[in-house]
Order: sequence, then C-alpha cells, then structure tokens
Amino acid sequence: MDFKKKLDPFIVLPLLALSIFGLLVLFSVVHNDSISIFYKQLIWFFISLILFVGIQFIPIKIFYISAYLLYFFSISLLVFLKVVNKAPVERWFDFGIAYIQPSEFAKVSLILTLPRFLLSRKEKKDSFLTLFVSYIIVLIPFFLIFFQPDLGTSILFIIILFLILYLYGIKFINLFILFTPILSIIFSFFPIFWIFYLFFIAFVLYFSKVDFIKLLKVFFANIIFGGLAPVVWNSLRDYQKNRIISYLSPQKDIHGYGWNLLQSKIGIGSGGIFGKGFLNGTQKGLNFVPQQHTDFIFSAVGEEFGFLGYLFILTMLSIILLRVLYNVNRIKSKYTKLVVYSFTIFIIVEYFLNISMSCGLIPIVGVPLPLFSYGGSSYLTTFIMFAIINRGIDERDRYW
Repeated sequence: MDFKKKLDPFIVLPLLALSIFGLLVLFSVVHNDSISIFYKQLIWFFISLILFVGIQFIPIKIFYISAYLLYFFSISLLVFLKVVNKAPVERWFDFGIAYIQPSEFAKVSLILTLPRFLLSRKEKKDSFLTLFVSYIIVLIPFFLIFFQPDLGTSILFIIILFLILYLYGIKFINLFILFTPILSIIFSFFPIFWIFYLFFIAFVLYFSKVDFIKLLKVFFANIIFGGLAPVVWNSLRDYQKNRIISYLSPQKDIHGYGWNLLQSKIGIGSGGIFGKGFLNGTQKGLNFVPQQHTDFIFSAVGEEFGFLGYLFILTMLSIILLRVLYNVNRIKSKYTKLVVYSFTIFIIVEYFLNISMSCGLIPIVGVPLPLFSYGGSSYLTTFIMFAIINRGIDERDRYW
C-alpha cells in the first residue's frame, strides 16, 4: 500500500504548519539567552514526527484492545512518580537528558479508555453505575495530578470527562447533574450566589421531571461538595491561590503574581494587526514576561505576528476541525469515531484555554499552547493525538 495514501493532507499539512510556526516563535523567544531550549524542542519535533509515521501502521483496534492496559500503565507511572519523587513539585521523571511528564500521557490513555468503557455499557449508558464508574476512571488520575500539584492539567481531565460523555450522547440532564457539584465548590465561596445557585438546580431538575428522591440526592450532594470548598482551597499551594487572586484583580499585585498576566496582555495588544515582526518583540526581548517559552508563549505570537499570527493558528485548527467533521460520520467504528472526535475537540480546547489565559479571560492555570510551548512530553502527546486522528480517518471504512 502506498504510504502517502495513509496521510490526510488536511490533517498533516496544518500539523506541520503549526509545528514550524511554533518552532519559529520558540526560537524568537529563547535565541538571545537559552538557545539550547530551541534545539531540545527541535529534537522532540523529529522524534514526534517518527512516532507519527509509526502510528500510521497500527490499526485503531490495537488501541481499543490495549486501552485498559495503557490506562493502568499511566496510573502506575503517576503513583510511582509520587512514591519516588519527594520534591515539593512532583511532575516529572528526570532521566538526565530529558524530563518526562506522565500526566501528559495519561490524557491520551484516558481518551482511549473512557470510550471503550462507555461502549461496553451502551445498553445502560445513562445508568447511575455507568456514570459513576466514568467519574471514578477520571477522578483517579485527576487527584494524582492535582496533588503533584498541577492544577491546570488536572482540570483538563474533568474537561475530558464531560467532552466524551457529551459526544457519546449522555442525556443533557445527566451531564447537568454531574457538573453541578463542581460548580458548587466554586460558587460556595460566594454564599449568597451559592444559595441562588442551589435553588436554580432544584428549579431545573423539577421542570426536567426528575423524580423527587433523585432531586434530593443531587441537592444534598451539592451542599456536601460546597462544604468541601474550604478543604479544596486549603489544599492549593500558595502560588495557585495567588494565580486565582491575580486573575480577579491583577493590578493589586502588579510586581508579583499579576505581573505575567499584565505583561502578556501588553505584548499581545502591542502587536496590533501585523505585529512587530519576527525577532522584533520588545516585551520578549527585554524579558518582561518571565518563562515566556512555556505557558505565556502566545504573548510572543501576538507581539511579533499580531492578529495575523492568531488568525493563522485559528485557520489551521479550523481546517483540521472541518476535515474531521467531514469524515466523522463516515467512520463506521463507533469507538474510532468517538476517539477521533474527542482528540480533535480536546486539542482545540487546549489552544482555547491557553490563549484565553494569556489574554486574561480565565485564571492562569498552567495549560501549555500545543506545539508552541516548550516541553517534550506535551509535544509528543500532541503528535500522538494527531497521529491517531489521521489513522482513524484513514481506516474510516473498517468495522472491525
């Protein structure tokens, strides 16, 4: 079989375009003082490219068969990391020549595992047991990552849960019920608003014709979760608390935790429509944004390439999304369809979260910009996701 026929140009070309653009932006950020970071990312690019090609020869059925094994392996890595690493921040295995972040690979294994479980319960997809086990499958890696601590990545696991349940076709009212306890934790910091929120839940459930016993269970579950809010807040590290506070009022801490956000917004806004040009960013050049090569790299995109840089990223993502939407209903395997759709939407959500964080629309939660932010594990897993998307489209006519 001709290998070229395995590669969908509407997936591969935008992926390469984003990768090259990301490498250019990273080079611009680090070329004055930390050029080794760029060379390391370049090596990860070629490793990821080789892995992308290799996955094109692996049938999706193999991922289906090994999904649970991959999930337990990723959980074992997270547990092992917690046991062997006694540092205050326990996110990486240090292999000397490279750092590996198990939480990144756990995202992939979860998106491969949860659809398999749900499809095994297709006759009882809206049952309590199905939803409860789905919650447990997600909460195990969620808590292991949350206490590393890595708030940003752990939040992504909750997003994965609701994304896959929604794509699978779980009833909206059940999704609403699952989501309400999480909002109760947030809203309970504002007691009056939380009381109105509890009445809103009861109102929605009543008019959705949910039976009275279930309504009471949901209502009291929200009260319990709301009561856990102080526990959740106290479990956060000081820098995580300060990130939330700086989001709500960055001007109050302009020389502290609000600095990154304010300087990021200045950099993005200063680029205008066309940007200042490649290597000409002053915010970046004068190091106004610390660690810009990681979470805040989008500020360099905005400063040097302006709105056109953002438009380029949006165009590439739109091409990928439209290609997936065009093919998703042609994919005959329900598992393949759900996995391809989930990976695609999840990648777009990661872009949305990082850009929103850099612009000050959401709190700084530490979500990298895929294919732009420095980090080998993130880079590799993004390529794995794209590889499985391409592979799924290639074998769309297979039932297996």
